[in-house]
Amino acid sequence: MTADLVDEMFRQNGVFNANDAAEVPYPKLRDFFGADAAVYLQVKKYGTSYAVISSETRVEVTGRIVDLRTGELLWQGSAAASSAEQQQQAQGGLIGLLVTAVVKQIIGTATDAAYNYAGIANQRMLGAPRYNGVLPGPRSPLYGQVPTQQ
Repeated sequence: MTADLVDEMFRQNGVFNANDAAEVPYPKLRDFFGADAAVYLQVKKYGTSYAVISSETRVEVTGRIVDLRTGELLWQGSAAASSAEQQQQAQGGLIGLLVTAVVKQIIGTATDAAYNYAGIANQRMLGAPRYNGVLPGPRSPLYGQVPTQQ
């Protein structure tokens, strides 16, 4: 189901924002969507922070999967992604660092730099198979395999 369909389903049932959606009782969600479980995501950090000669774009997210019949917590996890993971060497001394920081700030302000890192964090948390991640479901060719810690 696409995000637009989910949003429309919520709107038709009087739910207009994420806080209200998170408070919908499990049986009602099951009725809305016919689903056995729901994934709840909470963004802990999203955006870019700037210092004099550096910047970091960071996304941190936590998630949980809940059985909509019983309310039982089936899985929970968290993940993060950051531009600091990409080690880049700046050249040109202090002036080069300052120019690089200004350019990154302009690009980060003009675009949503955190958007790409949100996708990475999402894949790290929910992509299967991952150690301590969501296990592959019965339709996956990886079903029944347990990921090892790397």
